[in-house]
Amino acid sequence: MAITATFNKPDIFTTDNPNVITMFGDESLNPNFYYRVETFKGATRVGVDKVFVSNFSVSTFDMSIYTRYLLMLDQSATFSVKITEVKAEVDYSTITVSKVLTKGYLNDYDSTRIKSMINFFLTDFKVNDFNKSFTNTFKYSFFAGIDFKLRVTEYDASGTVLTTNTSAIITANGFNLNQSQSFTSGVERIELQILSDTDILMDTLSYQNDGCSKGVIQWRNAMGAMEYMAVGHNIVDSNDINSFDYEGRSGRQSYLKTWRDGGNIYTQDLSDKEQLKVKSLLQSTSVQLYYTDEFDAIRVRDIIISTNKWELNQQFFEDTKAISIAFQFQEINKSLLL
Repeated sequence: MAITATFNKPDIFTTDNPNVITMFGDESLNPNFYYRVETFKGATRVGVDKVFVSNFSVSTFDMSIYTRYLLMLDQSATFSVKITEVKAEVDYSTITVSKVLTKGYLNDYDSTRIKSMINFFLTDFKVNDFNKSFTNTFKYSFFAGIDFKLRVTEYDASGTVLTTNTSAIITANGFNLNQSQSFTSGVERIELQILSDTDILMDTLSYQNDGCSKGVIQWRNAMGAMEYMAVGHNIVDSNDINSFDYEGRSGRQSYLKTWRDGGNIYTQDLSDKEQLKVKSLLQSTSVQLYYTDEFDAIRVRDIIISTNKWELNQQFFEDTKAISIAFQFQEINKSLLL
């Protein structure tokens, strides 16, 4: 008696995609048979499921029902699945399979790309505008091989090197997701480089402080890495108002109004490459806006991008260098009138 279990995507695993395990066992054609599937994050069991035979003695289980939510705060973790054949409530053979999962969304095309990006930063945009007055810390990600190094160089406003530091890769031969790097006093540009063990330059990523911008958008790209864009200015007003009439317990008519605040973000002048960056923003499921509110306080809030791809293409078609992106804050405001 034996079980065979395989992952649908054996090389690259991310949380926002289905992570399906296909199972086949010697006992699967017997009556009163099912698989007991136990999902673990590290050593902690997070779920137990019964999976019955679905198609010609082959069964499937999608572990993303757990991993999608358990990695909301973690960037990556090892998950394992213990699969036991059960017939008439008697345990037979057991197998355990495991994978390291990465927070992010990858379609098949992106999975192919990331396999070819070993020793490269997980972004298509290697030169970035930032504004350290809103947040002095940015996050970067890369996939590195064994014996590779990371070099961080800080520059002042004149382009003079202030500091250079080279260190061993944090996680060799794997994902290094959303590592933090901060702008310190006097630093106006930070350059990151991945180097081989013989100091061959593999890839470069840079962030330039833009003190004239009026905000910063941060979002998670398809490979799980954070992207940034400095924006021109934003207009915040109330929109998307919904009203509901309903009858309370006492039979009294009540009136509920809900709405989301939002507005428009205006980008800086965009190059052709930066226009592609905006399209990456539209595809993201996790977007934050750093901005100054009406009391001149710096805030960061989750937002929902309202502009769709067609609207964006219309602006690009008109050869506009600076574009407008509509957004709403995720929080819903409520007002109840009795």
